[in-house]
Amino acid sequence: MLVIIYRILWILQNGGHIDPSYNKAVVYKNKSKAIYNINIHETELIVDFVVNDKVIFTFVDILNDGYNWNYFTRVIKNNIKNKEITYKFIDGKVIFKSVKKMSNLYRK
Repeated sequence: MLVIIYRILWILQNGGHIDPSYNKAVVYKNKSKAIYNINIHETELIVDFVVNDKVIFTFVDILNDGYNWNYFTRVIKNNIKNKEITYKFIDGKVIFKSVKKMSNLYRK
């Protein structure tokens, strides 16, 4: 629960608005058309970076060890470059990184 409170405080400090259910939030980027749509879950945080109603990239933070935010995985899906990058963090340091590129050559 404390983790969720910290997330909510960060959102409010950065000019965001939180849904009364505390499950969704929006952060508006200063002097920009970009916004962050945030879905808040107990052990997961899903963030869409949106410009002009188009999702540019999405990242998901997933706890790997209960409620310990010192050990988590971040998956970034770049919708423009068609690639997905996964990072594993321990104590704020990247211990693992993988890049998966999706092909645009899919044919029926």
